[in-house]
Amino acid sequence: MNSGLQEDLDKGDCISCGGSTFESLPYKNDLMGVDISFKRCCSCGTICPAMEPTALDEYVTRYYTTKYHDSFLQRTSKKDILSKCYRFFARIVSTGCEYRFIKKFLTEGSSMLEIGASDGSLIERFSNKGFDCSIIEPDEKFHKQVSEKLVKVQAYRSIEELGSRKRKFDMIVLVHVLEHVTRPTLFLKDIKRLLRTDGKLYIELPNIVHEGILKDSIVDHPHLYHWNLDGAKIFFKSLGFNIEHLEPYSTRISPYDRPRFASIRKIYYFLAAFFFMKDYYFIKSNGHMLRAVLSINSANENE
Repeated sequence: MNSGLQEDLDKGDCISCGGSTFESLPYKNDLMGVDISFKRCCSCGTICPAMEPTALDEYVTRYYTTKYHDSFLQRTSKKDILSKCYRFFARIVSTGCEYRFIKKFLTEGSSMLEIGASDGSLIERFSNKGFDCSIIEPDEKFHKQVSEKLVKVQAYRSIEELGSRKRKFDMIVLVHVLEHVTRPTLFLKDIKRLLRTDGKLYIELPNIVHEGILKDSIVDHPHLYHWNLDGAKIFFKSLGFNIEHLEPYSTRISPYDRPRFASIRKIYYFLAAFFFMKDYYFIKSNGHMLRAVLSINSANENE
């Protein structure tokens, strides 16, 4: 299904289902120095920028080489003590949930690659447990930070640099990365070449079933593509992946569900971080994130 996905993308068709009917969205993103409008596929609900990838490339490259690191720190570094504590414990809880979930699909000593590792909080957990860990982190400051902090982790700056070494991995992890790239189709095809034949790919994305999450994802973050559960399923299958696991989930009491419970949400994080030997997340149809575990469907491989 949906052959020639990159050609479809360049024609403006939906990258997930190939649909050609869209509705415009009222939200825009101006974080990259240009107003980017968005459109939603009327068939599967996938949302993409109303701008060709070739036109986006210049703005995206400039943003990630000059502004992303500082803007990331600005978003995650609040000045008041409560917010700082909240962010600290939230990171512990979220990476703890991700670690315990991903670990179920690994065996002792498995090789693992995280793309877009930022400060290395997640990969550090795996490295400390004896897994063979590598990262790809193009941001110079984050790359240096992880390289200095995690000496056992092999650090690369691009897929091309890693691909030239002909390495393959048992697990590749993309935590809130896919929504940032200008060409998700080609990006996942490149990643598939880095997987062992029996390897797994873990992907985490915002779940745009909430209008509030969609607005936040577009306006306040440099996200270009957005999926709901159905759109993600169609997209992954179209690229020849087996879907071993796909679900919405939350690692917090989402403010989009119950905004009046914002303070309870913070208290929940403190308690969850203190007792984090269990998984503190809620699996629910309107969870604010999607997580998927994919494997290569060898029967559909045409590459």
